[in-house]
Amino acid sequence: SCYSGMFDGCTSLTTAPALPATTLAEYCYSSMFWDCTSLTSAPALPATTLASSCYREMFMECTSLTSAPVLPATTLANSCYRQMFFGCPSLTTAPVLPAPNLVYQCYQYMFDGCSNLKSITIRKSVTAIEESAFEDCESLTSITIPDSVTSIGDYAFYVCTSLTSIEIPDSVTSIGSYAFEGCTSLTSIEIPDSVTSIGDLAFYNCKSLEEITIPAGVTEIGDYAFYSATNCEISIVMPTSARNIHNDSFDLTVHVPEEALAAYEKDFGWSKYNIFNEGEIVIVFFLTAPWIFAFSGSGILFLVKIVVPFDCSGEKNVYLSHHSHFAE
Repeated sequence: SCYSGMFDGCTSLTTAPALPATTLAEYCYSSMFWDCTSLTSAPALPATTLASSCYREMFMECTSLTSAPVLPATTLANSCYRQMFFGCPSLTTAPVLPAPNLVYQCYQYMFDGCSNLKSITIRKSVTAIEESAFEDCESLTSITIPDSVTSIGDYAFYVCTSLTSIEIPDSVTSIGSYAFEGCTSLTSIEIPDSVTSIGDLAFYNCKSLEEITIPAGVTEIGDYAFYSATNCEISIVMPTSARNIHNDSFDLTVHVPEEALAAYEKDFGWSKYNIFNEGEIVIVFFLTAPWIFAFSGSGILFLVKIVVPFDCSGEKNVYLSHHSHFAE
């Protein structure tokens, strides 16, 4: 930790010294320029083999930093880049990360709070999008995830409010909790057949999401996974057995294939929902309108509009429990 915290809080520092070392030690540059709010550019970092936490929090809260250094390292160490650019809102481009193999928390929170970061290149060798890797990157509009990635971590794209689309490759098996929460501009996303689990609040408050299909391979859907995605219509691809669902995963339209309908109706986890075969009954929720709330001794009740387009034409308004979300 020879230079750890060396210039911490030097708010008038505008130029960083050269750092030519190619052999690093644990924590050697950690927090070195933390809160150097006048620093606009970073020194070259030529090391190709890193040590544990060597660059951890190195430029954290450097709010004037506009460009990141080239990061040529191909051998990583635990937490080596953790929070390296955390809270750098002036950073617009992320450096290429060429390492073929990842280690524990190597990229965790690396670009968290880089609110003007517009473009990111993820190398094909990357196998996981780390927890909070791009959290609060509010200017990020699109990203391509390579087919080497197998997991998208918790909070990976949390509150990336300008993200409009994302392509998830069929190598991904899990989508973490809060992964896309608050991505209010996200209009479409395709979940590949390889995905088996979707975490808590994964797509919570994705208000612009219009349609999403949950493939047959998904066996677990976390709490509030699609809650408040009020414009979204959910289609579930499922053969004959119902998957594990946590509390209140949905507050919107849910359709399942005809052959799966009976299994869902009998499943305990889905018993609080009315699940309908597409074409028979369509449920439209008005959860954002101020006039939909009513109160009773058991709590808030929601107004729901049910449209029956076939034998019984017409519309009917019903109230249902806040605890069940669907009329029983």
